Amino acid sequence: MTRDAAELSARRSELAMMNIPEHYCTFYLDGARYGVVLDSIRDIVPCRGMVPLMRSQSGARGLLPFRGEHVLVIDLGQVLQGNFLQLDSESAMALIVDGLHGPMGLMVDGVGEVVRGRVGLEFGVGPWAPHASPVTPDGQPDTLTVLDVDGIDLIDPEIAA
Repeated sequence: MTRDAAELSARRSELAMMNIPEHYCTFYLDGARYGVVLDSIRDIVPCRGMVPLMRSQSGARGLLPFRGEHVLVIDLGQVLQGNFLQLDSESAMALIVDGLHGPMGLMVDGVGEVVRGRVGLEFGVGPWAPHASPVTPDGQPDTLTVLDVDGIDLIDPEIAA
């Protein structure tokens, strides 16, 4: 984890303990609503131009040109829900975030709005259980499953080799 990612993660832990609201960018996977802390997103780009990879259990979907380098794109449908998103690279979007090995893309159905909310204390969403928590956005009755993406290493060992 980079120093900046470690500092950001520590700050988020403090905010969660103090129950201070943060801003989240929402996105959708097969109709389910998720979120990522807004500060952790470098950019949101279409997946056009993505070079496909053989689908793997880790959810690696392809390599996407981004600011002069190729970014590994992870299919969050596979990682969180166990099934690949039925999208082509023309309609899918990628949230570009910092991973342990540099920027990585998170492939999603669509991007929603920015909401403000407080992190809950319960955790649990499939293989990302240690990195997800429910959030109740301010002024909204529903919860939002927020992923903590800072420094997560999702690189498939076969791809990294």
